[in-house]
Amino acid sequence: MEAVPKEVRVLVVDDDQHIREALVEVLELEGFKPLVAENGQRGLELLRAEKPDVVLLDLMMPVMNGWEFRQIQVGDPLVADIPVVVMTAHIGGADGIDGVSFIKKPMEIEDLVDTIKRAIEPEEVDEPLGLEVQM
Repeated sequence: MEAVPKEVRVLVVDDDQHIREALVEVLELEGFKPLVAENGQRGLELLRAEKPDVVLLDLMMPVMNGWEFRQIQVGDPLVADIPVVVMTAHIGGADGIDGVSFIKKPMEIEDLVDTIKRAIEPEEVDEPLGLEVQM
């Protein structure tokens, strides 16, 4: 697998502390620079302040959920183009959220890294972004 440039910043927005910590550890080991937020409101603050390269977004969170986060993000021209990867246990449960990639929880590290790379460099990919369907 190719090395990831150190400057690739990934904003992790998830209310589950254990998931945030695990993702930070994996992202750092894979050469990414993680930023973390425990809800959509804090995620938007970091999105606007830090302008990360990609966002890993949970949908079900207190204070502001992932749908609200995405709706506000796409309405803000300063951050609307930052790619988003929705992390969800149920792909079908992500109805109503457009213009994003999806990755199914729980996820494999290689799938996570590949999905992030595809999100930040979509023109180099010939297949759909990060959609994993398990039967």
